[in-house]
Amino acid sequence: MTVTIKTVGDLRDYLEEFEDDQPVMIAHQESWPLAEVVRDIRTVEPEEVVCEEHPDYLVGHTLRDADGNFIGLCPWQPEEDEEDPANQIVWIVAGGHHWDLSPYAPREVFNR
Repeated sequence: MTVTIKTVGDLRDYLEEFEDDQPVMIAHQESWPLAEVVRDIRTVEPEEVVCEEHPDYLVGHTLRDADGNFIGLCPWQPEEDEEDPANQIVWIVAGGHHWDLSPYAPREVFNR
């Protein structure tokens, strides 16, 4: 059975059948299968944007009065721009092979 996982929801649905304490590894390079541990799960943060009203600060900075008391967050926001699709991707980051195991993945994990 071939499973195509395209979204976080697909991954959640697929993982429901497994026990919470089962180990997870990444298998890649079907022609020379390697195995790696999952080091992290990340997204790419959008670029930092400078506040046009207060050029020494980034968007979302805090406002303070002359005595340094917190007033609130600066309300200025850049015009809506289409979000870069790369910023929406959830990346599963490989972290090298598990030192107590072989660095090779079983070829059977790639059987379709």
